[in-house]
Amino acid sequence: GPTSVFDLAMTGLRMRTALSAPEKSRNVKVVTRAEGVVRCQVVRFAETEEGQEKERQRRARQIVPRARKQTFRMKNSRIWDDRQS
Repeated sequence: GPTSVFDLAMTGLRMRTALSAPEKSRNVKVVTRAEGVVRCQVVRFAETEEGQEKERQRRARQIVPRARKQTFRMKNSRIWDDRQS
């Protein structure tokens, strides 16, 4: 690595991902054929049947967090009213 702040400019910039890497498309082309007519639509992946099924599976895998233990005392509880301790 550079030994001085002034050497940083000379080292150049390194990126973790290449700039030429294509961005992953979130859209899917859906082709429907009926009575000699072919229709091509560009639809979001989340709106397709496969995307909805993946979302259902993802939600089924999620774990519901446990409820936190109550850390405060209510004014009318026995512990609050007990003056002996």
